Amino acid sequence: MKIKIANKEIRQSLNIETPDFPKYVTQLLNLANQNTQGTRPKTVGQMSELIQLFPGKTIAEWQKWYIEKHPEAIKNATFRLATIQEEAKDIDGYINDAAVSIKPDSYKTKMALSEKIDTEVIFYTKAKNGIELEFD
Repeated sequence: MKIKIANKEIRQSLNIETPDFPKYVTQLLNLANQNTQGTRPKTVGQMSELIQLFPGKTIAEWQKWYIEKHPEAIKNATFRLATIQEEAKDIDGYINDAAVSIKPDSYKTKMALSEKIDTEVIFYTKAKNGIELEFD
């Protein structure tokens, strides 16, 4: 037997409002999580075990409980800006421990120049209603 429960129904059952994100934000968040492996057990803990220990019922209770148990989790899983010395090496910031350089899409045509960037490069293009990102 297969049962499908719509997100709308889940939100209604848990009394959660549907978030209203600007265009492309959800795709960007998903790509960032995939790239940084932000939802892996080494970053956030083993969810199948944590949920068994959680005594509450709501999202707000989960957030409070999780932060109390793992106060460093957000700090350990977030982006940080580069230092001046790192910027001199074309590093704009870090996602987890991965150095990244952020460049406009037009930079691709300039990459034939002698400059060599030794980090992962995230290219961006300004779109009508947001921003488009491209990276490996």
